This record gives sequence, C-alpha cells and structure tokens, in this order.
Amino acid sequence: MSSSETGLFGAALLGLSLLAGCAHAEIACPAKAAGGGTLSGAQVFDGPPEELASLAPDGDEGVSWDLKGYRDNPRELYLVCEYADGAKQNMRLPKDVSECTVAGKGEVTARCN
Repeated sequence: MSSSETGLFGAALLGLSLLAGCAHAEIACPAKAAGGGTLSGAQVFDGPPEELASLAPDGDEGVSWDLKGYRDNPRELYLVCEYADGAKQNMRLPKDVSECTVAGKGEVTARCN
C-alpha cells in the first residue's frame, strides 16, 4: 500500500470511528419506577417538562412522535416516563433522535431512537 493509500485508509477509519461515537443507543423508559410503579405511558416535551410544552403525538395508530423536524430546534426535547404510582422520570433526548413511540396495553413500553 502506498503512503497516499495508507493516509486515505487511516482517514476513512478515523471518520468511521467518529461516526460510531456520534450514534446514540435507543432510549427507553424503565419498566418500573424506583418506587415499584409500572410504566403506564410517556410524553415528549419541547423544553423542560415543568414548562408544560408537551408535543401532540403524530399518526393514528398507537402513540408516536416524529421528531426529525426538531433537530434544529434550539430547545431540548425530553421524554417523560409516567408510572402507575404517579412517579415520573425525565430524560433529555439527544438532538439526533428521530422518533419516540409508546406501545402496549398490559405491558407498556416507551422508547426513542
């Protein structure tokens, strides 16, 4: 391999490692709150949840939010997990999240990716 090919190969590896570092894992509400309450639902907020700016879900089936249009939003988005015992857990979402969904009737799940 020539030195220019080696340099290009190294640059490609560096680029891939940087991209891998930017990827986020799926964000999901824990099935149970610290006090033992089971997950009953979730909401997405534009800004801190105490400002009460909850986003209306998109679509007709289930509950989902298409968040791609919020990537340039200067405010942060939050997933608020809601539990049967009244507990709530707030999670700040990364800017590159595309969608959040809540599913299930007996065993509820809420996740963003």
